[in-house]
Amino acid sequence: MLAFLILLSSCRVINNNNYKGVSNKDKGQFIQQFSLDDIDSVVDYKNEFFVSEIEAKDIIEVCKLKKYTWVYFWAPWCPTSYPEYFTKIKKIEDEKRGQLKCIIIAISYDLKFIKDIISQSEYNKPVYVLKNKIYGSNMTKSQAKLGREIDPFMFFKKDKYATHYLFADTTLIFADYKITQRIVDSLMISKH
Repeated sequence: MLAFLILLSSCRVINNNNYKGVSNKDKGQFIQQFSLDDIDSVVDYKNEFFVSEIEAKDIIEVCKLKKYTWVYFWAPWCPTSYPEYFTKIKKIEDEKRGQLKCIIIAISYDLKFIKDIISQSEYNKPVYVLKNKIYGSNMTKSQAKLGREIDPFMFFKKDKYATHYLFADTTLIFADYKITQRIVDSLMISKH
């Protein structure tokens, strides 16, 4: 079984503050705490919107649920963050039902961009952001801190943290800046 944790960030950081454009009212209304019980919830983003805060220990709990977990950093403001991409993620999850669990984790709390992109796609699972109380409001530092927690020895990238992490159970087996369905398929086959 494969859980697919998405944290996308391949774009240049324009404003390094996680809370760019988020009011206190928005924080209270649209940001929830992570719950393992909600991981398989179906969300209709055309009619409702929220994100949940997540941290490394939550990611490890998800890893325990499935045979594989794919972590992908997501930069919501990035022009490559098209709705079609998230529709493709949903289709991959549907195709690998029972093996693949997709979870999107944005590196910023840019709620407008998150909502706009997700609501235009077919993606219908919870969307996550890094827990501010643990990772802080600086996007670069928060991504680096999470990267150190899930790949403490930086086995896969020596210069900076990857945007994709693939786990078999709770063991990191792949980390890089790019991952394709072919890579995921080959890693899953090689582990059976």
